[in-house]
Amino acid sequence: MDIWEKHYYACDCGTEVILLSQDKEDKGKFGIINFAIFAYGHYSNSTMCLRYRLKYMWHVLRTGNPYKDEIVLNYKTAKRLGQDLIKLTKENDNG
Repeated sequence: MDIWEKHYYACDCGTEVILLSQDKEDKGKFGIINFAIFAYGHYSNSTMCLRYRLKYMWHVLRTGNPYKDEIVLNYKTAKRLGQDLIKLTKENDNG
């Protein structure tokens, strides 16, 4: 059973994915939401070349995680991020 609630958002350029996740058992206890960025391609929907795959595997082996970068947000900051995203999308809808 997966204890993580996960949401994935792919970049329109086809190079990265944002993962929002939270431990289902953590809700309300620590107030932490994980925001991670995965790199998975080079501006195309094609399969990664062998060189890039080896480089990616080496990164995972060396660091122990598949993330390009990761940010941990508390609930207050996550809520502010959500409000800012809603505000920006509403401004673009009116334009």
